[in-house]
Amino acid sequence: MAHDTVYYSHPRTYGKGSRGCRVTGDRKKSGLIRKYGLNMSRQAFREKAEDIGFKKVSPGALSPSLAGSHWVGVRRRLEGWVRRAAEESAVEGVA
Repeated sequence: MAHDTVYYSHPRTYGKGSRGCRVTGDRKKSGLIRKYGLNMSRQAFREKAEDIGFKKVSPGALSPSLAGSHWVGVRRRLEGWVRRAAEESAVEGVA
């Protein structure tokens, strides 16, 4: 049994070694985009993204007041908590 017949002969049916890019066919272990069933390498995705229909959207385009904020969810929860606390204190003041 020579080295050529044994080397990389283990079946690759699951895990990182079994998946590859559908465009280039590379069996890269890292840099594979599997989301939405794309199964493309990062490099191939960057080349084909516009053809597929993906569009770049800057955070400022969605809401100018939140542009550049990494804490959007935290900020929204905090604003809601402050608003509820103010409403509760106003109700207690009336009673």
